[in-house]
Amino acid sequence: MRRSVYVAIPAVLMVSLAACGKPDAPPPHVGYIEADWVYVAAPEAGWIVEQPVREGSDVAVGDLLFRLDATDQAAAVE
Repeated sequence: MRRSVYVAIPAVLMVSLAACGKPDAPPPHVGYIEADWVYVAAPEAGWIVEQPVREGSDVAVGDLLFRLDATDQAAAVE
């Protein structure tokens, strides 16, 4: 009798704890995400004067990532 009580109490506790949870919560996702790393660099050194894209933003091909100060290039053209 005593032995069955020692088995029954933990079993009831485990079942009741298993029932505790959020029924509306989506199931967790386990796995890996594949990504292609893209390293971006300017063709020449210079001061960044504009940066319309911030880290974590979505970008498309052709979007302006940053603009460098063109003073040295303008002087070289003249």
